[in-house]
Amino acid sequence: MDIAIIGAGIAGLSAGWALRHAGHRVRMFERNYKPGGRMNTRRKAGLVVDHGDRFIYRDSPVLRELITDCGLQGEVATIDLPIYTMREDGSFQESAEEGIDRNRITFPDGMLVLPEALRRQLGGYYSIGVTAVERNENAKRFVVQTEPPLRPVESHVDAVVIAVPATEAVHISRPIHNLLNPVFLEKAREVEYTRCLTLMAALPKVELPQPFYGLTPPKTPTTTLSWVAFEDLKCARRGVHGWSIMIAHSTSEAGAKYLSMEDENALGKMYQEARRYVPQLPSEWRWARAKRWRVAHLQDPTKVVLSKEYPAAPEPVLVEFCGDYREGDGCESAARSGRLAAESLQAKIEKLLGGKPTTS
Repeated sequence: MDIAIIGAGIAGLSAGWALRHAGHRVRMFERNYKPGGRMNTRRKAGLVVDHGDRFIYRDSPVLRELITDCGLQGEVATIDLPIYTMREDGSFQESAEEGIDRNRITFPDGMLVLPEALRRQLGGYYSIGVTAVERNENAKRFVVQTEPPLRPVESHVDAVVIAVPATEAVHISRPIHNLLNPVFLEKAREVEYTRCLTLMAALPKVELPQPFYGLTPPKTPTTTLSWVAFEDLKCARRGVHGWSIMIAHSTSEAGAKYLSMEDENALGKMYQEARRYVPQLPSEWRWARAKRWRVAHLQDPTKVVLSKEYPAAPEPVLVEFCGDYREGDGCESAARSGRLAAESLQAKIEKLLGGKPTTS
């Protein structure tokens, strides 16, 4: 069967990978020019910055299987420096030994390595925004409406997996809401996301008296940062002689304000806040970049629309939804939601075909 996967974050890529290996023709649709979603990386002049999710865990079963399938198991590296939680007085809650968790792993060339490897094998349409999913009852097929538009041979499919944030998923599926589970739609509409502005700053080499990879600032009414880290210290291959690369994430409250500011003003405020926690930072950066996350993390984890509890569509309508809002925040949860969506869709296809083989 021809199956459209809308969204090439790790949820969509996980779903596409499973369905491709089940013998289907998979068509990935992604509005950005690269895959990954929050599993993303900025690379410039030899510097590598993970500006979304910071790392993955070695014992994550779905991600571990994807890494193995792509032949990347030899590429992962343990984060050997500590991550600290900071007290209000500026001291660290953990010792250096306590702050190191060897279950945390990354890719020296960035978290984007895994999504890029999946993309190379799945292909797809990138820099193509999906505006709606419709149903052609005469042809018994779905139509993926895109901007810019594609030919029918590219946009007419037998089944659809919608792997985008809840608010967008509800919007682009509007033409087929009559086919979908109304309880699922009601729950999906309730999902809200935090906002975040990310600062990436290249600096002259910073010498830290107590080296660390990352720290979580204290949570106070005046705190505007949720994370400060040195990406060049993440693993051995990240280091570039003479350079430090710092990254900082805003809190959700500050992010809502920063997103309305010009980059220079917002990044300047974030950098000065970072200097409160890391006094060794120089007064100015060499260069800085911003990443605006209008959809960052689930605002209320209790609003998760669990895949098993709220199926996306009554059988045998061949539509499934996946993403962090289906299984919980984080890369592994998103990848698991993609796997579950693929398994559910496969079961529907087999039921529709009466147990006949589905390999195209």
